[in-house]
Amino acid sequence: MDTSTEIQQLNIHRPRVILYVYPPCWNLPTRDFACLHVLTFLKVVGAHVAVCYVKSTAASPDGVLPMARIDDNLLISGATNIINHFTHKVTDLDYELSREQKCESSTCFTVSQSILENVAKFIWYVDEDNYEHIRVTHNDIDYPFPINTITAYWDHYNITNQLSYLGFVNKDVVQERARTCYQMLSDKLGAQPFFFGGSPTTLDTFVYAYLRIHMSSLVPHNELSTILASFPNLIHFVEHFSRLYYPSSSSSASSASASASSSSSSSSTTGGEDQHSLPPPLGGPPAHVSSTVLSPLNEGEVIVDVDKMERSKDFNRARNWFLLGAAAVIGIWVGPQMYRYYQGDRTYAPPSSARRPSSPFSDP
Repeated sequence: MDTSTEIQQLNIHRPRVILYVYPPCWNLPTRDFACLHVLTFLKVVGAHVAVCYVKSTAASPDGVLPMARIDDNLLISGATNIINHFTHKVTDLDYELSREQKCESSTCFTVSQSILENVAKFIWYVDEDNYEHIRVTHNDIDYPFPINTITAYWDHYNITNQLSYLGFVNKDVVQERARTCYQMLSDKLGAQPFFFGGSPTTLDTFVYAYLRIHMSSLVPHNELSTILASFPNLIHFVEHFSRLYYPSSSSSASSASASASSSSSSSSTTGGEDQHSLPPPLGGPPAHVSSTVLSPLNEGEVIVDVDKMERSKDFNRARNWFLLGAAAVIGIWVGPQMYRYYQGDRTYAPPSSARRPSSPFSDP
């Protein structure tokens, strides 16, 4: 019996949650690590979750996604804050763990988070083919021109500098760190269905979210799925978790793991992955998308205010073109002035009223 079923039988209050996350991609409910982690956590604790897709962190008051509106009167942003709130106010998935197990879970979470996220960023942003795929599927869809080009360059510059500072300098280092982290998680999981026995904990929701994105990312060169295919217990863990809490997308997880296994077995003969065996990317929201917020809130409902999105899109497009035109006019007017000034043609003189009056003590 899973945790959500136990909560329903105990008649515990199940809060109504509207979760604001990044849009879906690669047959995933959302493309972001933290957003998928929180969504999985809420499914495990048994909350009534409705998903609202947003393309920018501007939807959050402090610029952080995911963001949760709980029972229509509480707004929390950030994965850690949302999980801590549900842990203290609703149910603690780690309640049955001993103190040593909780310390072990916290250590495994801290070590794995930085490695799993940074190796994925390296594969996505440093490899030129993968970066082009990320730019087209993420930035070009989320932002209009020219904001999409600026944000793509800015993200690429910041992420590559950050990875270089953290020591992710080449693919050999990245693959070795990913393999070491997978090995640690595989040894910890063993033959168990979950990391600490027969029921999921917070660590299980975290590992599932990160490994699911590693398996399902449809970039041209996904070395992470190839490495992950050599750890069958982790693959089985992801498929088992998907069948329990994402039954509609469990087939996608199975096909992703099968494609990863086939690519790893054929890499020695073909020298690359078979891109035709990968599942097609998700072209948009699921079929049960609603255009308005329904009441009462249905579990699993996806909320998309189409009219508001279109109005926001038109406004952003008009604003960007206005700012671009204003910058062009200012550049055309100021450019020649600055050019003549720095070329020595300093014929400009301030008006007489702006000149400094002469001192009576100055020489005539």
